[in-house]
Amino acid sequence: MKVWRISMAPLVLASLMIMLLVSACGNNNNSNTNAPAADNNNNAAATNTTNATNTPDTTTTTNTDTTDATNDPAPAEEPPVELTYYYIVYDMPADQQAVEDAVNAYIKPKINATIKLKPIIESGYKDKINTMLAAGENFDLLWTSNWGGGDYDNKVAKGALLPLDDLLNNAPALKDAIPQVAWDDTRVDGKIYGVPNMQIAAKAEGFAIQKRFIEKYNIDVNSIHSQMDIEPVLKTIHDNEPDIIPIASTSNMFDFGRQYGYAAQGYKLGDPNYTIIDTVDKPEYKTFLDTMRRWYTSGYIYKDAATMKDDQLVALLGSGKVAVEWNTTMKPGGEVDDKKRFGNNDVVYVRVSEPEFTGVRATMNSISRTSKNPEKALEFLQLTSTPPRSSI
Repeated sequence: MKVWRISMAPLVLASLMIMLLVSACGNNNNSNTNAPAADNNNNAAATNTTNATNTPDTTTTTNTDTTDATNDPAPAEEPPVELTYYYIVYDMPADQQAVEDAVNAYIKPKINATIKLKPIIESGYKDKINTMLAAGENFDLLWTSNWGGGDYDNKVAKGALLPLDDLLNNAPALKDAIPQVAWDDTRVDGKIYGVPNMQIAAKAEGFAIQKRFIEKYNIDVNSIHSQMDIEPVLKTIHDNEPDIIPIASTSNMFDFGRQYGYAAQGYKLGDPNYTIIDTVDKPEYKTFLDTMRRWYTSGYIYKDAATMKDDQLVALLGSGKVAVEWNTTMKPGGEVDDKKRFGNNDVVYVRVSEPEFTGVRATMNSISRTSKNPEKALEFLQLTSTPPRSSI
């Protein structure tokens, strides 16, 4: 399957994208910089020539009277529009004002707008935004997603977001920068309500394994083609590394589904009719449960996996004491990020599925229906989502 990717807009995941935008140093070829034309005044020339000899005095005078149309006053420049943008962060940035000033220094010459950045801690984002929307508060941009406080579908259902289809006709660079399959993924009842903040558009499932254990125990990663194939590796780690957890993740470490031929929504992969199946009654499901139980009782799975929260997993991985992690969002170059997550230990990706398009709803930006400047808000999204990204 062909894997395609799109550079992330320098916006979101909120704080990261804003910081990328701050580092902008290039010129935007599509910028709308309105500089009034310089006046060129060609005044009449008067030349007086006087003959200083005894011959009769002769004076030649040339008078040219022209009126230059450029003397007309230039139209007054419109004042910049101020936009407001709400997005999630996990820690409040200490240099928030400096970030905002730098963003505005970059965008104002290009779209004649400034922006007020309104970060909200992720845990309180949903309630804060819903309260604002219920009160009809005027603001322009907000982060949306299909998880947590992003609450995309519910916000669409409540009429809180502005449909973007017509507006996008006036933003051709933005419309062309994102593939049609991605735009279609954002649709609700046929309409677009979100602009994707895309990173990797195709992801795969597999294992992230610490490289030091692969080398130490001469593990043949080419022999791992499914979830079940990792079991000998887990046993080796368990038997020889008493201070290392063979595999750890949160409670949904292994979602029954794709590895057994089923979509997470409960239908058989490849079924054109998407017929819903009760997978609990399938023999594959019993095999899956038996395997997970065996791994747990054998000590392969971290003992608190059933109750582990995401932040606890981050800390556990960061200790370097986890040998293997199941990864459902493998992407090219992801090993670099995972090295940091695994306590600065190198990891090797072992993919057990083919890459596939997994959707773009995990992170988007939308325009509030209460926005008084939706066109300018979309200009901002176009500026931060289209070339020249390399200079941002």
